[in-house]
Amino acid sequence: MRTRRAFTSEWGLKLFSLALGLAIFFAVRTDQEVTTTVGLRLLLREPAGLINTHEVPAEITVRLSGSAGAIRALAPERFAPVVLDLQSLEKGTTTLRIRDEHLGLPPELGIVSISPSTVTVRLETRTKKRVPVKPELRGAPADGFVVERATVDPGEVQVEGPQREVDEIRLVRTAPVDVAGATEDFTASVAYAVPGSHTRIAGGAGRAEVAVAIGPVRAERVVDLRVKGVPGAAQAVPVRARLAGPRRVVDALDEAELSAVAVEREGGGWGVEIENLPAGVELLDPRPVVPSGR
Repeated sequence: MRTRRAFTSEWGLKLFSLALGLAIFFAVRTDQEVTTTVGLRLLLREPAGLINTHEVPAEITVRLSGSAGAIRALAPERFAPVVLDLQSLEKGTTTLRIRDEHLGLPPELGIVSISPSTVTVRLETRTKKRVPVKPELRGAPADGFVVERATVDPGEVQVEGPQREVDEIRLVRTAPVDVAGATEDFTASVAYAVPGSHTRIAGGAGRAEVAVAIGPVRAERVVDLRVKGVPGAAQAVPVRARLAGPRRVVDALDEAELSAVAVEREGGGWGVEIENLPAGVELLDPRPVVPSGR
């Protein structure tokens, strides 16, 4: 019975000792110095009229130290981009050191290292100009069809970048528009192709509307016809005519089914009209005429 009482007596004191021990454990654990690594976006504040053309990393890596509690409390949204102010610089190449004060981190955190710790910028004259936009097509329409035309809206855009690069740009192309297998007109909304290594579309890329007109492949054909009803002619008069239209229709045309008639021309003489041409097929100039003397 004495042994049992030894385990069950003074419960309050034992629970207090346990709580105190846990508190000391977590306090020690929280105050323990630890390190961690974070990535911070790197932005440049360029001077008016100048643009950086040297490759600069989009992100820097920072190794931090601090208490375990402070490290655990870190949240990505607390990290603002690192902004390097280039306003005081002139044209040319400059190497800048990224300092602790550039990072804007909480004071309870120590900075162990910054990688890279320096960046090099090359400032050149910034300029703009307007250039035409050319739609870029990819693939081929279905058999028997062809791209008749492709137009783009807007027809021109303003590009912005270093002067030496902008001066060489004559046009901006759209991203490829796929016409593979097309049999009818369509419109596509596409991005612009990047006009240069450091040149961009001024005011934001936006999108271009490309309208593509698809039509049948056209063909021409010369046919031999006999014109009936020519005044003064005892029989039908033979003539030749040039026809044009969709290739499949023109190729399948049966000359014997065509009906050619004489029509009086202004100024005298007789011309020829074909009354039953298939849809899409037309009579080309010069139009046939009935030979004189008939």
